[in-house]
Amino acid sequence: MLAGCGRPSLVGTWEMQDATAVPGLTKLTATFEQSGALVVKATAGSGPFKVTGKANGTYTLEGDRLTVKIDKMDLGDLPEEFREFAEDAVNQQAQRLTGRFGWKSGTSFSVGENDQIYTFERVDR
Repeated sequence: MLAGCGRPSLVGTWEMQDATAVPGLTKLTATFEQSGALVVKATAGSGPFKVTGKANGTYTLEGDRLTVKIDKMDLGDLPEEFREFAEDAVNQQAQRLTGRFGWKSGTSFSVGENDQIYTFERVDR
């Protein structure tokens, strides 16, 4: 918590619970920095089709709205023949995301819209 404000702080590293609810995704962590910078690391697939990637961007939390803007994406070990297709698909969906934000506890929050609500747990205690 930030001293004196009585509210939890989003600054830190968080892991999406049940990341497999997103098709193809197996793990996702998001690190929110005090400066407004954001680093997202994701793993998708399994076995020989397992891919890890990283995205850099910014975030704002205003009231109950969390907005994420992705500036740069690195799809890591994705084979070159799939890279352009995958980057285009991800960029079309993930350049700017906004969702309703709510604290579940000091170490847990949810974000999303309608039936797509995702829960994150703090991992950097």
